[in-house]
Amino acid sequence: MSLTVKPIGRLAVLLLAAIAVCVFVPRAMAQPDEDLILIIRDLEGIGRRDRVETPRYRTQIPDQRATGNEWCVITTTYDTAPEWIDELTFQYFALLVREERGEPPAYSLFRGAVTYMEIARDRNKQSTAFLRPNTLKRYGTVIGIAVEISHAGDVIATESREARGSVAEGQEEWWRNPNLSPRDGYVLNRSETPFAFVNYDRYETIRP
Repeated sequence: MSLTVKPIGRLAVLLLAAIAVCVFVPRAMAQPDEDLILIIRDLEGIGRRDRVETPRYRTQIPDQRATGNEWCVITTTYDTAPEWIDELTFQYFALLVREERGEPPAYSLFRGAVTYMEIARDRNKQSTAFLRPNTLKRYGTVIGIAVEISHAGDVIATESREARGSVAEGQEEWWRNPNLSPRDGYVLNRSETPFAFVNYDRYETIRP
């Protein structure tokens, strides 16, 4: 018995070619980016849930009354791709507003950086920065936060969050507004706060 093979029509050839493109092209596109270093998953720090009280340590000092003071915690959640990264620098910005009856809103922009060393590849890592209780009492409510992450002198990732309805909402890179002069010394890294030894192994080593 012999089989007769019918010639494939032009339309069938085009359909086969289209199927081949759908099957093989995504595989090529799915190849990992060899230059990828870091991805920001989330940035938090606006609202009541990002306020935490000063941690209390058990000591032999008799006066350990709780103060009720609350800190603002800015948290960046991120993934890293290389097996090891020598250093990463997180530059944080926080925009606060103080509103008094009969007075125009007073805006304050604060800035602070933290550099981590020997970062191993992992997912859902966290970096934190803090605003003191007295900074919040004096300068008001946090309405905008931003982070710029640098590697080898280059900014490789940026993220920001703004309070709904605030002047920062919808403003691209509001922390670079020439009308705002960033002030250093108010945004603290973890080692500069009472939280330095809380969940110590959860965070990367801060370069002194």
